[in-house]
Amino acid sequence: MATWPARWAWLPFTCVLITLAVARWPHGGSVPAGARTGNEMAVDADPSDPDIDASAVRFVGDPFDVSTNITAAGTPYMGYRMSIEFDDSILSFVPVGSFYIVYTELGLMRLNAPALVQDCDGDTDPDVFGSSARISGTTTATGQANIVRFECVGPGTSDLHLITLDDCPTYGSTTAAPGPVWLPTALVDAAIICQEAPPTQTPLPGVGGIAELPPLVAATAEEASTPPEGSGWSAGDVAALGGGLTAAVFVAILGAWYARRQRLR
Repeated sequence: MATWPARWAWLPFTCVLITLAVARWPHGGSVPAGARTGNEMAVDADPSDPDIDASAVRFVGDPFDVSTNITAAGTPYMGYRMSIEFDDSILSFVPVGSFYIVYTELGLMRLNAPALVQDCDGDTDPDVFGSSARISGTTTATGQANIVRFECVGPGTSDLHLITLDDCPTYGSTTAAPGPVWLPTALVDAAIICQEAPPTQTPLPGVGGIAELPPLVAATAEEASTPPEGSGWSAGDVAALGGGLTAAVFVAILGAWYARRQRLR
């Protein structure tokens, strides 16, 4: 039985990498007759929760994330590619990291292509393209495949549309088997609603009446007998004043009683 020379031991692995590189980079492909269906990709407008959200509200000037998800994998796949179209009068793409989008390595897909902003289908709306594949084998993993960051630049609603193979055979969104063979893949879009940020609410000042009780009304006896700082009064002065006022009131009452008694005589 023939054996590989030692210096050629790398050749099978290199052939696999070349094949996968071809699969990663977009080009035409065909779906074999009778291929199984069941794969699905969806844009999640709010990847911060576990649900796939069809829409989300964001504010102008605030960057935010969306995700591309493999939501069904009835057919094992080796990789995927996606092109998300958006309205650039409402949204702006924000590059993140060395690949410009964040790949999650779902299903051990680690051959990642840097994101590309282009107009794949020629309708003047730009789209963000990305792709990822396994080094070998296939997977049926589902979940977040990548994270894409945008920013609202104006009010309005922008669809996040996964461009199909029919609209753009070169870069259209799909899952792929080794070969590459583009697999039948249902695509689910999302939408972002951009709004102007609400104005900062400034509390209105109180109008009329007494906003709060004067300090001494609800004060304890000790607090009431303590003069405010900087008044020049000592605690003894305050006590003497309180005692003097009490004596004056008593004398006034006594004098009024005496005068009344004199008139009655």
